[in-house]
Amino acid sequence: MLRQNFHSIIIIISITFTWASAQESQAIDPPRNAALRICVSADGKDRVGTITFAEHGDRQILITNCHVVKNSNNIQLFYSADSLHSLELSNVVEPTCLWNGDCDLVVFFVSQSGKEELAKLGFKPVTIAGHPAVGTLTTLIGNPGIIFIEDGKGIESRPFNYASSATLSTRMTYGDLFRNQAQSANKDTEMMMLESLGATYGFSGGPVLLHPSAENSPYRLVGILQGGDKAVGNQKKCWAIPANYITDMLAASDKYRKTIDGFSREIPFTQESYFDESGTLEQRFPMKIESKQTVDEGLSCYMTTKIELNHDGILQATTILDTTSVVGHLLGFEGKVDVFVCDGSDAVLWQGKEQTFKITPADGRWVLDNGRRVFVYEVPFTWKDQKLPANIMPYASSIRVYQRKSSDSLKEAKVFIQELFDN
Repeated sequence: MLRQNFHSIIIIISITFTWASAQESQAIDPPRNAALRICVSADGKDRVGTITFAEHGDRQILITNCHVVKNSNNIQLFYSADSLHSLELSNVVEPTCLWNGDCDLVVFFVSQSGKEELAKLGFKPVTIAGHPAVGTLTTLIGNPGIIFIEDGKGIESRPFNYASSATLSTRMTYGDLFRNQAQSANKDTEMMMLESLGATYGFSGGPVLLHPSAENSPYRLVGILQGGDKAVGNQKKCWAIPANYITDMLAASDKYRKTIDGFSREIPFTQESYFDESGTLEQRFPMKIESKQTVDEGLSCYMTTKIELNHDGILQATTILDTTSVVGHLLGFEGKVDVFVCDGSDAVLWQGKEQTFKITPADGRWVLDNGRRVFVYEVPFTWKDQKLPANIMPYASSIRVYQRKSSDSLKEAKVFIQELFDN
């Protein structure tokens, strides 16, 4: 191994910086534009969930769980994290809906004025797809509470339309999942089982989305989230109602049609099948990543970048060049570092401005590092501290870094970037 070689040389460059802010978009990025936050006043308290925006033929529809709107007397749709930005559900939908308590789904028909209003706000309906295969990676959208923890202190937040990833594990009936609570009306209702670390209270009624099959193609709806278990070990199971129940309701609309009259109807599901109302997500800071890449095989040269993101949006980095070649071969070496901040579904939220550095002749010194003779270069440059946009921080879940020689082809860089977006 290179690091076991007594004569290995490590050139260390320490930098504290933040990448320049990318321009903040006013539009709601897909797939977050396929849902809205729903807030309901019912049973003497307020409930928070998600309502999915979809289309079927020439109809635009809003779908959520019956248990989200049950016994409600006031239903508000929020279209941003700002509590002032809301719509009355009754102002954007027709006066009748489709109610199927046996599968915990309610479908609202968007009115013509509602279509215009939602389009003006940047929302786009998703199309309904068929059954995905077991093992398929999906994106979930919901409105959970998140606690950001740094230095032992927690700050609560509820970001608008938070994205998370989940893998389809299997399908089972409600009767098999909740054997003791199942009733005859719902025991045969199919449930789509998902494995996810990021689904909790606030995701009820949210979409389960398939990733686009090709560039510029839309996301597709395969299910509506209904509930989930508390975390066990590293994984958390949640479940959704498959999207074919939506199309079945639309095909037999006369059977399910109801007036919007407060939804004071019982549904054959127990509280155990819903997300725990006390559930929240935790995001711990500083968020860290360490990435090592070969940057010059001829010189056996490796570049390692360590990055930390704190809750204030400051990115700090240390870059290390490690080689078995003689020190002089690295003088004049030029490197580049790109950083990407991603959400819980690994979609890129923000791309920082590319950083470039060059190793110039400078005084260095030999030091001992764990019994190894190490050469340290002190490079005289600084990258100025700048913050990530505040509107991105509530969604930040991971960091990706791409590092290379300046002479590496742009095509290779584009491939790496596209892979991030595709994943």
